[in-house]
Amino acid sequence: GSGAPVEGVRVVVSGGGSAVVETAADGTWRAEGIEEGPHVVRFIRTAPDGVRSSLYWDGTPYGTHAFTFLPPLAAGEDRGGLDVAFVDNVTSGTVTAGGEPVAGATVGFYRQASDRNPATTVTTAADGTWTARWLRPDSYAVKVTPPDGSGLAPGWWNRTGDSFGTLFLEGATPRTFTGIDVALAAEARLTGRVVDEAGQPVAGVRVAAWADRVRPAVAGYATTGPDGTYAFGGLDAASYTVQVAPERRWADAAWTVESFLGGALTPGAAVWTPVAAQEDVAVADLVLRLGGTVSGEVVAAPGWDGPGISVDVLATDGSVVATVPAVENADAPDFVTPVLPAGVYRVRAAMPGDGYWWLGGTSFESARAVEVGRRAAVDVELVLSDEFVGTPPAPTEALTDENRGGLSVTGPVVAGAEATLVGLGDGGLGYVWLAPSLQRLGYGRAAADGTLQVVVPAGTAAGAYRLAVTTPGGFLLGWADLTVTAAAAPAPGAVPGAPAPASPATTATPAVAVRDARTGADGRRSGALAATGADVAWLVGGGAAALLLGAGLVALRRRRSA
Repeated sequence: GSGAPVEGVRVVVSGGGSAVVETAADGTWRAEGIEEGPHVVRFIRTAPDGVRSSLYWDGTPYGTHAFTFLPPLAAGEDRGGLDVAFVDNVTSGTVTAGGEPVAGATVGFYRQASDRNPATTVTTAADGTWTARWLRPDSYAVKVTPPDGSGLAPGWWNRTGDSFGTLFLEGATPRTFTGIDVALAAEARLTGRVVDEAGQPVAGVRVAAWADRVRPAVAGYATTGPDGTYAFGGLDAASYTVQVAPERRWADAAWTVESFLGGALTPGAAVWTPVAAQEDVAVADLVLRLGGTVSGEVVAAPGWDGPGISVDVLATDGSVVATVPAVENADAPDFVTPVLPAGVYRVRAAMPGDGYWWLGGTSFESARAVEVGRRAAVDVELVLSDEFVGTPPAPTEALTDENRGGLSVTGPVVAGAEATLVGLGDGGLGYVWLAPSLQRLGYGRAAADGTLQVVVPAGTAAGAYRLAVTTPGGFLLGWADLTVTAAAAPAPGAVPGAPAPASPATTATPAVAVRDARTGADGRRSGALAATGADVAWLVGGGAAALLLGAGLVALRRRRSA
């Protein structure tokens, strides 16, 4: 950091044509015979006392502690200027427990207390003292991890609650900090037992302990003994949960549900237990369950194009128990879920803004039930067609001039007759609402000329309304003013119930036939869905009003031939 050259630094070039060289008296180095491609350059400096410090080259003056690839080296290239500066930052302290020194403890320097891995570490001597030199310029929190089997818990330097002491070692000017002392306390422990679905203990299965409910992460692993018990020691005071996390060598690993305490499939839904300092806490039995998977293909109508989608699996209470991405795969399933507990589920394809396509239905209630058994793989086919589009949620965006979307209605309409919406995109699927009561009028697919036929419900009182169109996900595409006129009085002598004669004011030839989103049949709509309730205001909210009708509809490929 002072600018003086450093001799004897070991330079390790990893990659094609690896090499190890040392810096000369003037601090320079050169590695030859390097093959083209990406490489990693590491600088290792060994102090007179044998303590090593290392940096990786990343193009910054002080390098990095992280394994970092250089831009690929071209054939025949002679690349120079891979310089790095060591700054002799020094910190030291003592680790004790009950006033006695702790030898063999690991002192770690963390760029942030939430980091899972330290930037660098040193080890305490027999008298509990430690010294770290040549620390890369940065800011650090200091954590001490005691030796295994010591019965001590890890400890942070200068920690108070969620506040951690910080060492500021920034810039080229060397800094020295002494008295970074940490007193360790007796460890906290978490114990429990793994049982099968019959309540019998299970030996030899791995269990993961998770810490930090806000930012869950694995804190360690343990393996159950002959009686199914496990123990985690050396814990910080925090909240914990545990999870079945079998290794691949476990006989039923491929069909084991990696569930948490309480049977949850995610850490967020798990049962968490607070563990205080020096406390020994036993948790409820962790149940090892065997289940199956849901996998399959996602197919779409020819011509659809867009990004990938996700697939949701829902339990009988409607909660989502698994979400996995769907990726086109010609030789394997497009999606595979984690192992799920045996039971009955519903499956849907999902894309934000475009709503859901259900397996065999149009809603959770009407979708096909998928029964998952033990050690079973259930294969399904999710079809992204109008026939399986779910009903969208009620829109929340206020209707303003800015989000009209260029839509209009061709003239007044008599209740019970068809209105023609004009100005929609070519062939897009939209859901139509009658505002302000938000009465559902159903799905329709726009014609090539951007028109869409929609039936105004019979019994609609004469007056001013608005027809609004949303995506299947509920985002507003646009709206148009609609005037509903009263039906003409029956002509004298007309037979009650007989069809009225055609009139230019009340009957119009539809511009196009639209595809029925429920049946898949071609033809104009012949009715409206039930209203969501009277006088429901069109609330103010967010939402992509300028989206084009049908934009973002997903397509993975044409339906595969049988």
